[in-house]
Amino acid sequence: MNPLVSVLLPVFNGSHTLGSAIQSILNQSFQDFELVIIDDGSTDNCAQIVNGYSDKRIRYFQREHEGLAASLNFGISKCRGKYIARMDADDISHIDRLTRQVQFLETKSTVDLVATRVSCQSSNDNRGLDIYIEWQNNFVSHEEIYLNRFVDSPIIHPSIMARKSAFEKYGYYSTDELPEDFELWLRWLQGGARFEKIKKELLVWNDNPLRLTRSHPYYSKDKFCQTKANYLAKWFQKQFSDSKPDIWILGSGRHVFQRSNWLTHYGLEIKGFVDLESKPSSKRRIIGYNQISSLENSFFLSYVSDRAGRKNIKNFMKESGYSIGQQFYMMT
Repeated sequence: MNPLVSVLLPVFNGSHTLGSAIQSILNQSFQDFELVIIDDGSTDNCAQIVNGYSDKRIRYFQREHEGLAASLNFGISKCRGKYIARMDADDISHIDRLTRQVQFLETKSTVDLVATRVSCQSSNDNRGLDIYIEWQNNFVSHEEIYLNRFVDSPIIHPSIMARKSAFEKYGYYSTDELPEDFELWLRWLQGGARFEKIKKELLVWNDNPLRLTRSHPYYSKDKFCQTKANYLAKWFQKQFSDSKPDIWILGSGRHVFQRSNWLTHYGLEIKGFVDLESKPSSKRRIIGYNQISSLENSFFLSYVSDRAGRKNIKNFMKESGYSIGQQFYMMT
């Protein structure tokens, strides 16, 4: 008889933390699971650590090194559970994590994926990471996650549990040169999948210098901007298939211009930029915020990345009568 849950744990040279990650899964209060470990060509002693466990729920697969996305897709094909929970080799799951996520999906049949809030353990004093964790922990409902999907990844990858049927319906991980988890969130949400998040912190997300999001070029800021622009363009073309509004970018400056170039790359025409005041001498059309009210049939995208500035712009747009997701989106 197949287990209800498959915990999918890929690893590549993660022997220094792998044992703790495995133990946190074996200690779960929910016990009807298999732990599918995909070793992506490790050259350290990962195999020795895994083989040191006699628990029959552990299924260990060793492969040639192909990268995270390929390992995840291979792992999904081996998962036998109704639900697939992600886990990383350097994180720790709360003892009730699987229990809470299974209960959630069993009682909410329309939800395809449920994440959890997370806490962060870091050897570095990283204020930026703390701000990001706090930011994404704020979004619990599907609507909150959906409306903030173009700012940054609104959920933490190893905290999720998804229906295996959702992978079959919306697709596996992309092996293109981009952040595979963020691309999957955007693609699934674009396709109509529903995401929610449990309010309790059920995962300790371990930040270390070797984490892929820190060290691999697929997770660079430019790759994230490219992925956002691609799916924003897809959404825009579908949302405004009959009569397309003019696109105005909130913000100006070198970084804003560079990031908005991806929108042009994916077929969107930018009408101009909005800043504190108009700049008639600029090579680009830049108007002031006081001129927004005179613009008709327009859609606004905020590329201001500063947290305080982003909050001020969001409040300004709402107070001016614009609705997020209908007349403007926040991006970074």
